[in-house]
Amino acid sequence: GDHRDLHSFPTRRSSILQLTKGQRKSLGIPPNKYYEREWELTMNPATGRPEPNKVLELQNKLHNKSYASKVPGDGTAGNEWIERGPNNVGGRTRVVLFDPNDAAHKKVYAGGVSGGLWVNQDITNASSAWTLVSGVPSNMNISCITVDPNDSNTWYIGTGEQYTFGAAVGNGVYKTTDGGANWVNIPVQLAGGASFDYSSSSTFLAGIYYINNIIAWDNAGSTEVFIGVGAHVYGDGSNPSSWLGLQSAGLYKSTDNGSNWSRIESANMQFTFSGNTYYYIPNDFEISSDNKLWMGTIETPGIGGGGGGRIFSSTDGITWIEAPGSPLAYSNRVELAVSSTNATKMYALTQNKPAYDASNNLILNSDKPHIYATTDSFSTVTELAKPSDADNGISADDFTRGQDFYDLVIEVDPTNDDIIYVGGIDLFRSTSGTGTNLASKWEQISKWSNNANLNTLNCSYVHADQHAFTFRPGANNEAVVGCDGGIFYASSLSTAATSDVFTEMNTNYNVTQFYYGGYGQSTSNELIVAGAQDNGSQFINGASAGANSSTLVNG
Repeated sequence: GDHRDLHSFPTRRSSILQLTKGQRKSLGIPPNKYYEREWELTMNPATGRPEPNKVLELQNKLHNKSYASKVPGDGTAGNEWIERGPNNVGGRTRVVLFDPNDAAHKKVYAGGVSGGLWVNQDITNASSAWTLVSGVPSNMNISCITVDPNDSNTWYIGTGEQYTFGAAVGNGVYKTTDGGANWVNIPVQLAGGASFDYSSSSTFLAGIYYINNIIAWDNAGSTEVFIGVGAHVYGDGSNPSSWLGLQSAGLYKSTDNGSNWSRIESANMQFTFSGNTYYYIPNDFEISSDNKLWMGTIETPGIGGGGGGRIFSSTDGITWIEAPGSPLAYSNRVELAVSSTNATKMYALTQNKPAYDASNNLILNSDKPHIYATTDSFSTVTELAKPSDADNGISADDFTRGQDFYDLVIEVDPTNDDIIYVGGIDLFRSTSGTGTNLASKWEQISKWSNNANLNTLNCSYVHADQHAFTFRPGANNEAVVGCDGGIFYASSLSTAATSDVFTEMNTNYNVTQFYYGGYGQSTSNELIVAGAQDNGSQFINGASAGANSSTLVNG
């Protein structure tokens, strides 16, 4: 019978595949099985035949000039990315700034890791929402921010983050001259030569991919801006591995408001690897009460671990002197905190750097983060006892839970330099200053969960993984925290260990990082589900243009 009838019966379909070409031809079936299968795969089920004309129409559209140069989100009409939220889930945040021109000290700027720059008009109001600041790309990694000490309307932003293996690269420096309203990207002139193939398996790519910190400093009435340019391997790059910015990394300086930059290439801040010279990477900048510049370093990854755990200072912005107690023992990344009243009193919270004895055995006390204190500008250094998290899933003396490369923050009360705060998974407070016996004097002031280990604590919930801690100007008992869960405001730090003082401030703070997602193909009701960085799987039912809330889904 008609060969089309054979295709209607699955039981007969397999039998016709066994026919010879002659038999197939006599039945009117295409003699070549391959072409028959192609016909089946390309036909429109509604019409029963292929429609190559539609392919030609699509090709013509793609070759049309109005389509040829477009990429998603390029800004042309009808081709923009449209916000879908969620507007109720905060995302990873590394930097918080109180607006220096707000006399009420309520207006706050915050930068998301791959989430752009945002502003909140009243951080003390639980219902106050965030708005995106234009001029900085909304997917940019904002890693650090500083204000010109001689002009409160001029600020600088550094972008890119070294700590996460290339997951969030930056685009150099952005600048505003009108107090944060408008921003422009300013170029940073590269040092260190062009890209080159180190070997068949490693390519060293020049460029400024990460700025670990940025600081504007008053040098006798003139502003100088310093940036710590970092480097790392791009984690998804292989065959060859892509090393980002190793030859470009180091300490850069501008004396003309960011128009020109030069790398400081002092002999005491360099090391040699495989015949090439590389420079120590700054991780953190601070200014002590006598206006001296301080810098903590982080190692250059991949080439012998040079430069980590070191402390430098400068009084002229040109000559940098390494502290007598540097490098700090067992230390890689260094976070500094300085007293506001005592120029020689400082603290350092450091990422562990494993040490080994002559037989290559791990030295026992080198596997945790470290807290150091000094009262003589690091001429002598005391290691302090560390807090222990109440969560018994976090080992004693490691409040970062093995993530000191990632979540690491320390600050000193601006009115009392014996009060210090540290953060890893959770936040802790001590009033014991530089005393060595702090073990019983640390208070846990936040908890990342209400699990069985933590539900008896009376402190506030604050999302895990602490990255930023900024005191409210003129109110040392208040602070804003940046973490993997966005922004939290503390109204009373002194009572935080025994009361609920932190408020989650994430309304319309749309910076959540998503790794992967699915989109429901419905024109009447958009369904979106996506997996977020440290914020679970979020589901949006009925997404539309503008802000949308999501719910956490499990299963």
